[in-house]
Amino acid sequence: MYKTDVEEKSSSVEQGEEPDPLKPKQPDKPDRRPFEKKELTIKIDRTEFRVSVDSLDDGYMTGDQIRNLVDPPIDHTRDLFEVLLGGSDKKIENADRVKICDWQRFFSAPAQINPG
Repeated sequence: MYKTDVEEKSSSVEQGEEPDPLKPKQPDKPDRRPFEKKELTIKIDRTEFRVSVDSLDDGYMTGDQIRNLVDPPIDHTRDLFEVLLGGSDKKIENADRVKICDWQRFFSAPAQINPG
């Protein structure tokens, strides 16, 4: 029995010879592991902070934890706000849980503003 051209080529490739350059190359299998970031970057009062994903509680931080990223920490005389695009900024209390996203922005402002 005679080998067909396809059988000859496949057997020659198995023996370590170069594959046929005219034969379409099979695409490499893509890496199917999900993309996982190790750190997220957030901004507090225009300063960037890197937050380890492992330090988050299911992707959340409390207002108190966010305040303590700054050195020295943001004290009780200032309020903490999350910048929301297209809406009013949201005041964050110490016990509030905030979902942390990459490039999320926060700012602090005096808690009490004296007129005059």
